Amino acid sequence: MTPRRSIVIPTYNAAALVRRCVDLLFDQELGDTEIVVVDDGSVDATGALLEGLGDRLVAVTQAENHGFASACNAGAAAASGELLVFLNNDTLPTPGWLDALVDEADAHPEAAVIGAKLLWPDNVVQHAGVVITQGGLPHHIYSGFPAEHPAVNVSRPFQAVTAACMLVRREAFEHVGGFDEAYRNGYEDIDLCLRLGAAGHEIRYCHEAVVYHLESATRGYDEASDHANLDLLRERWGTRIAPDDVAYYVADGLLELHYTGGRHPLGIRVDQLLASVIADGADNTLPWLLNTRTEQVFALVQAAGREAPELPPTRAIAFRSDGQRVEDAPLPEDQISAEALRAVDFLASKIEPARLAIASTEPERLNVLIPSLDTGHFFGGYITVIHLLRRLRERYRLRIVAVDDPLADGAELARRRIESFQGLAGTLSGIEITTVADRRVPLPVNPLDRFVAMTSFTAHLAHAATQELGQPRFLNIIQEQDGLTFPNGSFQAVAEESYTFPQVAIFSSELLREQFARERRSVYAAGPRAGERDSLSFQNAITDVGDVTAEELSRREGHRLMFYARPQPTEARNLFELGVLALRTAIEQEVFPIGWEYTGIGRGGSDRGAIPLHGDAWLEMIPRQPLGRYRGLLRAHDLGVALMHTAHPSLVPLEMASAGMPVVTTTYGNKTAAALRALSPNIIGVEPTVPGIVGGIREALSRLEGYEDRATGAKVAWSRRWEDTFSPDTMASIERLLDRCAHGA
Repeated sequence: MTPRRSIVIPTYNAAALVRRCVDLLFDQELGDTEIVVVDDGSVDATGALLEGLGDRLVAVTQAENHGFASACNAGAAAASGELLVFLNNDTLPTPGWLDALVDEADAHPEAAVIGAKLLWPDNVVQHAGVVITQGGLPHHIYSGFPAEHPAVNVSRPFQAVTAACMLVRREAFEHVGGFDEAYRNGYEDIDLCLRLGAAGHEIRYCHEAVVYHLESATRGYDEASDHANLDLLRERWGTRIAPDDVAYYVADGLLELHYTGGRHPLGIRVDQLLASVIADGADNTLPWLLNTRTEQVFALVQAAGREAPELPPTRAIAFRSDGQRVEDAPLPEDQISAEALRAVDFLASKIEPARLAIASTEPERLNVLIPSLDTGHFFGGYITVIHLLRRLRERYRLRIVAVDDPLADGAELARRRIESFQGLAGTLSGIEITTVADRRVPLPVNPLDRFVAMTSFTAHLAHAATQELGQPRFLNIIQEQDGLTFPNGSFQAVAEESYTFPQVAIFSSELLREQFARERRSVYAAGPRAGERDSLSFQNAITDVGDVTAEELSRREGHRLMFYARPQPTEARNLFELGVLALRTAIEQEVFPIGWEYTGIGRGGSDRGAIPLHGDAWLEMIPRQPLGRYRGLLRAHDLGVALMHTAHPSLVPLEMASAGMPVVTTTYGNKTAAALRALSPNIIGVEPTVPGIVGGIREALSRLEGYEDRATGAKVAWSRRWEDTFSPDTMASIERLLDRCAHGA
């Protein structure tokens, strides 16, 4: 029978070391495993040793010494297993190490590489994953920490792990061509991990696989080769690898940063053990980084985004740019800002987990987390979720959980308000409604409950709940790239973090899904195969304005512009300010003929007003309109402007185009002008700049008298009916994704 696991041990002039290593492996009775030893041109007793071991292992002999990468590749070629485990000859594996690696691989099929926890003989950590420092150098994180420290006893992804003990799936290994033999005894393992990561695979560290390592006891250290290998790594990867060391320190609760102003603008709360390792580490750039790159450090902290565990009191430390510590004093309590604290508390309240009351006597539910049931917030995304629930209730017992809304008027009144919307009558019948706005009140759940999130904040709650219930993942309804919704800062970081949680996802357009795939977010973080398996796209149904004819278009006055205007600070993605500036510029440059009217529509509330544009021209601001009135307004306007800093096409430009308007909208990522034009030739995609928008308006005006073309463009390639959006085939696919939330199949 072909063994599933092959241990490949490269060796060079180290007969005693390799004998001790293989004797340990023989004693462990590893079962379905073969051992392959590659003698890389040794001139000592290694050859005789391997010959004496006979058929207890597979021996591969290279006539000349070609280095670690060559020896590993030769061993892989001679091995039979689907799982290749590269193991240095100067290692002492502990009992259970191999099963732990294999179990981690089986639990994470998206991972191509699993690395082990390596310890020095005195139980000090040598390797617990490889991070990239701010200078672009690979660095063994937490090297020097005690073996029992919590930060090294969690299995998780890294960009790279060391090949001193590394499990690699053969298929992935062969697909990328194995180790690159251009490296000579250094960084070939980092390069392999980076190539596998670029190919869409995950790289993981397994803390339960424990191996003692003498490190370089065989080949020693060659400074010239080390520099050459590092130069090669930098040449090939350069800025393609992102620094992530500080993000791990913050995520593990060992580092907090505080902007204090003054001479030393950045104070830190730093775990004392981490501080001592930093002080001893010759290649660790953190002290220099803290004072010389403040803005970048804060960005890294925000990117980490995770809530740090409580730490014992520590002291704030400031460093000079040369790395010398210059002060050691507690942060004064009177410097805490009440305003800043309110902002922190608000963010904390948005992502604070719900308190679960788990009981098998509770009915099994599908819990859909919605920020609010206040109909004042019901724009397109909320309406989409309600229509999805209408279909899901045919199979599941549903519960809507309002995350922020206390439902002060009661769940039934909230239900009636929602169903009073046009097109939503009866949609919530049979669906339970509750709230967790007060996190102190427990939410009764069955151990088999599943969760659905519709925003990045609710994704944090869904993730926490699935983790507590032991469910593998939740369903994320992704209708925006939420990081674009907020200005750069903590809210953006929290939004982006929501895509790192284990999840399956449905995207509100194929363009949005493709953008996430390009940027390796959400389900695509595990690679393209996992992304395609764990996601699907759908199309939010646009408002159906009916058929548009060339004759009707020719009868319009030709002097009315509709501008989608939502000036609220939380709607920055609609580029309201940029749109107003572009309209002012276009009028000033006499792009518009005299007599045009400008309507701004889409803001919440009921107030009206006007914004001066240029000369006698004003932008009349009107609130969001009922569906029937909105249809009429679409057909009463001639030209549209809807600027969307989003990765999806958004509904408003599509609705304007379906009404026969030439419409100017902004591009982003793979939402190119060509991609938008493929949805409707009425859509003009432009760069998000004032000149770009003004140029788009010029083009739109030039198309006004092309009535036949505008009527053809009104037949947009998009869903107009919710029955088409959530068709039987789409619902079957969504149900398959929900099954993966429960079973991980």
